[in-house]
Amino acid sequence: MVDLEKLSDDFSMWWKRKQMDADTQLEFLKKLSRLCDHMSPSNAVNHLAKTQTGIQLELLHDLQANIKAGRLISDGLANWLDPMIVEGISIGESKGAFKAALKNAIESMGLSKEKIFRSIFNIRLMYTFFIFIFAVYATYFVNNNILELDIIKSSLAKMPELPSDIKLIQNTAYFIDNLLLPCLILVASIIAFLWYSVVTYLGEYRSKLDSLPIFYEYRILSAISFLSGFNLLKTFNLEDVRALGLIKEKTNSEYIRMHVGMAIDRFRSGNPLSESLNTGLFNKNDALTISALLGTDSSFDEVSKSIIEDMADSLKRRFTKINLILVILLMLGIVSFMIPVVSVVMGVDQYVV
Repeated sequence: MVDLEKLSDDFSMWWKRKQMDADTQLEFLKKLSRLCDHMSPSNAVNHLAKTQTGIQLELLHDLQANIKAGRLISDGLANWLDPMIVEGISIGESKGAFKAALKNAIESMGLSKEKIFRSIFNIRLMYTFFIFIFAVYATYFVNNNILELDIIKSSLAKMPELPSDIKLIQNTAYFIDNLLLPCLILVASIIAFLWYSVVTYLGEYRSKLDSLPIFYEYRILSAISFLSGFNLLKTFNLEDVRALGLIKEKTNSEYIRMHVGMAIDRFRSGNPLSESLNTGLFNKNDALTISALLGTDSSFDEVSKSIIEDMADSLKRRFTKINLILVILLMLGIVSFMIPVVSVVMGVDQYVV
């Protein structure tokens, strides 16, 4: 028997969790951390509850309930924040270092994979995309409101061959009326299948696929997420195998869980940390860098931050190139649509008999 009330509660919690995206989580932790510098964590929570609204207020009510019940504040964060961030805060809080745990969590979230991934969708690309949509709509508008006029249609019917500008406008209108929806469904299906494969496929060919576009970006984003979480846990001097075990247990990513499982097996077999982490999650050069830096006096915190910064810069460069290619293609599309539109509108008199 399906428990409709439980399904409703689960959906409600899922929706609330979606509203607490990476930026909102980071904003909330920064507010809480600033207040904790001047008052106790419980007082900070109570003060924020008087000033916040919306989804953050609901989160604060959960925290207040946990404090009232004598539980850890981090227990109230469990349904709202990234599991690895919550785990890091929980460990710090249990050791009496809640304030330090908050600051470490904030630093760890500074290079969240969501934030890096969104760097491809900048204002320039969005602006160009909207202009492209306007150009397509202008083409459709000209066809339906000018070329479909009886006086224009009769003139065009007498022509042995239509001008190329007219053909493009008519073909675009035909595509929008008859083929746009099926094409959008097809594209959405391909994207959904591709994303599902990127996230869930862990078979024998995954290592080869990880060198391909999209798979490659997902692997690097996962590496950044893993290394940020691992560094956060090691801040409180957890043993390497325990930190790896917590990541394997708490992560929402099966892909990260697979690589962490491989690292744990290697580590338990007596391999050093630098070799254990070389599971294919990191680029060869990054794996070599980890191995080299861990052989020096550098702390793991310094090593991980250096690697994360390099990987983030590499991704941003790739996203910048992708962004530029998309903008150029959209600009070419805008020009190819607007030239016929302007040509027909400016020369409409020649089609009037």
